[in-house]
Amino acid sequence: MKSSFHQFWDHFKLSFNQIEHSVHQFENSYKGVSFEALYTSKEDLDFIFNDKNVFGTFVDLGCGQGQSVLYYALKFPDRKAIGIEFHNSRIDFAVRIQREFEIKNAHFDHEDLLFCEIPKGDTYFLYFPTGLVLDRLLTALYEGMNPFNLVVIESHGDLIKRIGLENWLVPIQEVKLSSQRHYPNAVIYKRLFLERDQSLSPFLISYQKRFLLIRENGVTWIGESYGMEWLSAGQFNLKVPPRTIFWEDVKKLMFFEHFDPLTKFALRLRSFNELTFTVNDTLINASIRKIIIDPTFMIELSTGERLQWNEITSIYRGSELCYDSSYVV
Repeated sequence: MKSSFHQFWDHFKLSFNQIEHSVHQFENSYKGVSFEALYTSKEDLDFIFNDKNVFGTFVDLGCGQGQSVLYYALKFPDRKAIGIEFHNSRIDFAVRIQREFEIKNAHFDHEDLLFCEIPKGDTYFLYFPTGLVLDRLLTALYEGMNPFNLVVIESHGDLIKRIGLENWLVPIQEVKLSSQRHYPNAVIYKRLFLERDQSLSPFLISYQKRFLLIRENGVTWIGESYGMEWLSAGQFNLKVPPRTIFWEDVKKLMFFEHFDPLTKFALRLRSFNELTFTVNDTLINASIRKIIIDPTFMIELSTGERLQWNEITSIYRGSELCYDSSYVV
């Protein structure tokens, strides 16, 4: 068995660069990250798996090449192990290793963690989730209503701090790790059957397309919730527009269909990287950042300029005319 374990780990290390090269073509994939940084070592998995709080069906949420799933299945042939991964090349490799070592108690799902159904497990494993993916996973686990423990390894710098906001997860154990991480221990949480705190409501929309009416400095403008990332208590970074906001300044949540035709039109224009605006016979090349709806309708450009809508004569995207003031939107 020892020689099998040795050969088992060699497969993952030797194939790492080839597999990750095909992953790098995808947006938001981790590039230039070493095998040791992207995956948990055998020694650390031993520390974790041997803990009494890790038991039953093991589910790795973002399993990569699948070594944690397959190693758990090898160590505990009477238990089940499940891995979920988005990238085909990683899943294909994991399945190939599973067949080579004839591991019967492991299963892999090729799924997007933003949308997939989370399988029921006794122990969940989180390593490297960030932003909206993390927010969605925590919501899905909470809504699953099954008892479980959650193993978390800090990889991002504020993962432990972020999970600490979830009042329905309580830390019950820390496991010392040998590999250098942002946080030196893996933390094991137990799921409590408490109502999720209302202060966590911003994390429910970071992976959804909602619009935020934000009131600050005497104006009301429109931000978008999708991709919103938590910074600190009550403070978030928006992806669209790229701004830092305080949640207390968000006055209302809206859907696209709730806006009037002009606002819908401006929101569509904001999705374009660069536009050409004609204002008083002057051409301005920029993208739209803020859409301000009160006290008057105006847009703030990537150049920092603010334009009253009624000052704009025309808007072009390349050679395509998007707006002419002589026509009603």
